[in-house]
Formats: sequence, structure tokens, C-alpha cells
Amino acid sequence: MKRVIWLSLIWGWMAMSFCQSQINSNVESFSLKNLLDDTNFNLADYTQDKAMVLIITSTYCPFAKSYQERLSKLADEYSKKGVRFVLINPENPQDSPEAMKQNAQTYNLPYLLDTEQKVTQKLQATKTPEVFVLQYSLGHFLMKYHGAIDDNPQVAEEVEHYYLKEALDALLAKSSPSTDYQKPTGCMIKN
Repeated sequence: MKRVIWLSLIWGWMAMSFCQSQINSNVESFSLKNLLDDTNFNLADYTQDKAMVLIITSTYCPFAKSYQERLSKLADEYSKKGVRFVLINPENPQDSPEAMKQNAQTYNLPYLLDTEQKVTQKLQATKTPEVFVLQYSLGHFLMKYHGAIDDNPQVAEEVEHYYLKEALDALLAKSSPSTDYQKPTGCMIKN
């Protein structure tokens, strides 16, 4: 029993260390189809934004659905401050093309289809929803925050820690987020 507990602790520590090691790492540019307007979205075209929020999402996951309104409000508030919000669907087997197009229209944000999960895998995303905050600096997009949107995926009125909002506020104030990784809660991404 003690061995199982120790192995669990070691595994958790290694996973946390691995995720935190991504902070300030370079995120390669990518190009994916935008389902909102059937164009290609190329990350390299958005170097002028103050920050970029990539949200790995899905149409079937109840956690992702519970965040729709909160993310729409955040996107509306922060787009006025120079922050771009982009949704990426890793095309889980449960997601239908019709549901994805409808979701794109619901959010009215770039809604990218990652058909081969190349971007999802490069970001090392494991859940929907899971966020990645990037900031362009010295010729590279650098990861500044990774993980959960807030601490209560079920009940918006009971949120105590707004991780994504706090990270964005810090970056807009030209400082580093006090929390740069928070374990996301959501549905596992299936290959």
C-alpha cells in the first residue's frame, strides 16, 4: 500500500514538473482550418496581439459546455484589451462536423479544427477544456499560462480563483502570472 502511495506521489510530482517546464517555452506557429469562416488561421499572423488564449475544447464534453458563457464573456472583455481568444477542437470521435460548426457560431470566435491532433499533441493537451496563454516576444510565441480556466467548472457563481483571468491581468500589467500552471478539469482527449 505504501508503495502505491509513493508511486502516486512521484507520478503526480513528475506530471506537475513536466507541465510547469512548458512555461516560457517556445510554441511553434501552426495553421488550421477555421470552421467559423472556412479560412486558414495561421498563428504567425497574430504577433501584434498582447496575448493569445488557445482553448482546447469539444462539443460533447459537459465541462466544455459549462464554460461556454464564461469564455464568451472573457473573450468579449479581453478582446478590447488586445487579447485574442481561439478555440481548437482536437476532433474527438464524439464530435460531429455539424456540432462543431454550430459551436463555432455559438462562440463567434475562431474555431479551429485540429484533424490530426498535431497542435493538440504539441501543446501536450489532455483535457477539454484546457487553456494555453501565449505571448509574442523576441520573435517567438512563449507559453505563459497552461491549465484550468478557474476552480469551479460546474458552478460559475461559486468560483473563487479565476486562473485564466488572473494570468491575463498579470501579462497585461507586464508581469508574470503568479500561477502559471493549474491542473485542468475536463474530459480526456481521445485519439
